[in-house]
Amino acid sequence: MKKSITLILIVTIIAGLIVIFTTGFNVNIATKASEQININIGEKFENKDIKQIAKEVLGKEVEVQKAGDFEDQAVISADQITQEQVIEIINKINEKYGKEVSTDGVKVTNIPATRLSDLLMPCVASFILVTVLILIYFAIRYRKQDIKKVIGITLISLAILEILVLSIIALLRIPVGQNLVSISFTTYCVGMFGVTTMFENKAQQLKMEEENKKKKK
Repeated sequence: MKKSITLILIVTIIAGLIVIFTTGFNVNIATKASEQININIGEKFENKDIKQIAKEVLGKEVEVQKAGDFEDQAVISADQITQEQVIEIINKINEKYGKEVSTDGVKVTNIPATRLSDLLMPCVASFILVTVLILIYFAIRYRKQDIKKVIGITLISLAILEILVLSIIALLRIPVGQNLVSISFTTYCVGMFGVTTMFENKAQQLKMEEENKKKKK
């Protein structure tokens, strides 16, 4: 059973890395190169309603965000938006909200792609600093368990877990963007909790063995 699970994990990582280095991640609209329009509706609205209208017109993946001091502006992003589609979207918005929003001044803006590495790089220094501090703590608390082994297991476990999660995301084509930072952080926390629990259990085991030795003496 253990060998089967290990084999599945290895295959998943290898397949995931192949996808990452050949096809890449499935980045969402907010991250990849897209076109964007900003429509001033003049009243509060639900993102889902505007998204439904945009999807009816564009027939593809769209992203809708609120903008403006009163959140009365709809920012619609998609792979491609033509001026004819802009007019159709505005007409449908006017029909739904009983408005007379003009198409004048509503221009299609090209938004360049954001590299995933640019999203992660600002966090790398923090991850490294936190990891170094934790490893120092581990070296002190778990010194009886061979410091080199403790540090090695920690780093390898964290690396494998991060790669495994990224591989699964790539294979399942889960859309990623800004959420990649939170995914990496959550994975890091789970991995660190796992190795801490393992070392803590080992420490308790060594403590019990020492107590048993003292009792025998």
